[in-house]
Amino acid sequence: MKGLNHFTLFISFSILCYASCLSAKVPSWSIQYNGELTEQDVDYCIFDLFNYSEKQIRKLKCTAIAYFSTQYENFRSDSDQFSPTWNWKKLDDWEGEQIFHAANLAQVEKIMFHRIDLAVHKGFKGIDMDNVDMYTQGYSQKEQIDYYNHLWNYAKSKNLLVGLKNAGDIRLKVNAPDFLMLEQCQQYKECPAGFKNVFDVEYKKRFCKKHAGIYIILKNKIKMGRERKLCQ
Repeated sequence: MKGLNHFTLFISFSILCYASCLSAKVPSWSIQYNGELTEQDVDYCIFDLFNYSEKQIRKLKCTAIAYFSTQYENFRSDSDQFSPTWNWKKLDDWEGEQIFHAANLAQVEKIMFHRIDLAVHKGFKGIDMDNVDMYTQGYSQKEQIDYYNHLWNYAKSKNLLVGLKNAGDIRLKVNAPDFLMLEQCQQYKECPAGFKNVFDVEYKKRFCKKHAGIYIILKNKIKMGRERKLCQ
């Protein structure tokens, strides 16, 4: 009888251990904004929404995530949908990108909904929205949180995974993201704890180091092509 109990406990432990081992695995990631599409042997792959075709995306074996900015970029195919009469200012350090005043966000949201629809049409399974930390560029935190949550709600209505990019100050205040997409968390000592699916990109070799619970790669910040180095 005791042997049976030990066997039962062993089986129960094995099942629990199997489940915990699966959940404890750090998901692998890749990211590419331009250049010839290259699929890496990873769990999740981020590709630019506009630069790759539906045919290319639907062939991918990895879970494809669509990257796009939540602000204006003059080189995008839908840039003519943004009105020049809207209030905006230049986004620091990025040529061709501008930030909308929060008063125009209701109009901008409609364009973002179309971008989310495009992601669905192309076969992406999730979205990586850039520039959702504009409380550092003039928005209030409430304005940024509301904007993010409206896009989150719409994406979820389309059954998409939704990430949160950087934006550490509002990480626990917005609708729960499915993953965190970070830049330079090692460099700035901002790598979070307690999140299951975290991806970080470092742009300087000396910060390319392994970090518990976070999948980190080294990329060229300007090119953002297919090259990548796993930090381990």
